[in-house]
Amino acid sequence: MRVILGVVLLSVVTHGLDLLIRDYKTRLKQRELVARIPILAKSYKISFDINPNSYSLGSNNILHFSVSNNVHDLQLGIPILWYGDDKFVIRNLEKQVFLNKFPLNEWTNIVISQQLNDGKYVFTVNVNGKNAFSIENKNTDVFENVVVYASNPWNLPFDGSIKKLTLENGEPGEHLPPAVLNPKDFVLNIDKEILKNDNLVAVLSKLQKSFIISFDLKLNSFSNDIRSVIHLTLGEDNVRYGDRIPGVWISKQKLQVAFAINGNKNNLFESKPLPLDVWINVDIRQQAELGSNYFYVYINDKIVYEKLNGKAKLFTNVNVYVGDPWYEAQDGSIQNLRVFNIC
Repeated sequence: MRVILGVVLLSVVTHGLDLLIRDYKTRLKQRELVARIPILAKSYKISFDINPNSYSLGSNNILHFSVSNNVHDLQLGIPILWYGDDKFVIRNLEKQVFLNKFPLNEWTNIVISQQLNDGKYVFTVNVNGKNAFSIENKNTDVFENVVVYASNPWNLPFDGSIKKLTLENGEPGEHLPPAVLNPKDFVLNIDKEILKNDNLVAVLSKLQKSFIISFDLKLNSFSNDIRSVIHLTLGEDNVRYGDRIPGVWISKQKLQVAFAINGNKNNLFESKPLPLDVWINVDIRQQAELGSNYFYVYINDKIVYEKLNGKAKLFTNVNVYVGDPWYEAQDGSIQNLRVFNIC
């Protein structure tokens, strides 16, 4: 099964890859719940990149797969990674794995896996593609109702960031229920990111009737076809009311914004032609004014579209894409993405 921790539910029911945190820098925070895994099989592979900012005294948690609490999890041998006493520590039932410090302010790839090989389960740790540790695990188990933290509630968080957190769960052909990513109350992605196809960055718990969505966009080239920028959806491209809340594309040099307004699931606005190679601020919002809800689109702080939405509604469990699965991604970059509700 394929899962992406910290971002979204991917409905893959066979052995595959789940992406829990996407390819953008995510600061480690205490009690940061990123996903729930109904079943963690005996065979798994966990991969991620880590970027340390500093090293300190004490025990600092990075990643914790948990079924109970800190002490019980250590006894079970479920995957846990922390930093302490000048070493990174990875725990399983057979042995603790100690890794030397990684370079500061650089990305290091870690792969923690347990795979069936000639009838034996082998626990392995790789660092930047090189084997750091391998041992037979004679005490494997299947874990149910696993929660994934980056980092846990019981220790201070490690001073650093994580990205590309993926879980490969089960043997080939093994059918497992999908992981459920923890919904977020808001989205805040400051870093510059190249737009790419099928890039799910978060699941928003709610999009209220009043909200603000803003970002900076730099376009490298234009196409006559439709190219995706961002897309907030209940699950599809344009099937039901709420599948475009909004969808944002570039087509023929123009910004296209679609939103669910007044019963129309695809109310479309198209801007004037946009320039290349400069940062353009886009602000899409809906707000209450004198008892009514108005939908606005701003480009570089100027209102370019406004409309009364007489059927504004609250949407729940909203997928947030920066480059959706249904159209090719726009050739360009995005930064300072903010999605939040106005209470």
